[in-house]
Amino acid sequence: MSTSITGEASTGNKRTKCNKKWGYVEDAKLVEVLVELVNRKGWRGDNETFRSGYLQQLERLMEEKLPGCGLRATPHIESWVKLLKKQYNAVTEMLETNCSGFGWDDINKCVTCEVDTFKEWVKGSCY
Repeated sequence: MSTSITGEASTGNKRTKCNKKWGYVEDAKLVEVLVELVNRKGWRGDNETFRSGYLQQLERLMEEKLPGCGLRATPHIESWVKLLKKQYNAVTEMLETNCSGFGWDDINKCVTCEVDTFKEWVKGSCY
């Protein structure tokens, strides 16, 4: 199973369409190189974000790990990192104490809840 990311990314004055299929291998390698970049000196800013140029560094690292993958900093990696941030923030929000009804399945590594709880969360009741 692969995941598709669709959107627009800007490259200077030009907007490009991003419609790249990501598989499990690409996902795993991107997370691996993100962790590697976090652990390297000089890439973390004072506000717990990456310094400028990190996308190009991720592109180089992805090419090393997956030769010929064709993933570019913009729009591929940039769009995927943006999606990962959204997903991380959603899971974090679900697992906060003020948002009861959600749990964590350690075996399957996923959030658990009743269907009604999830529907209420989607409506925005846990914000």
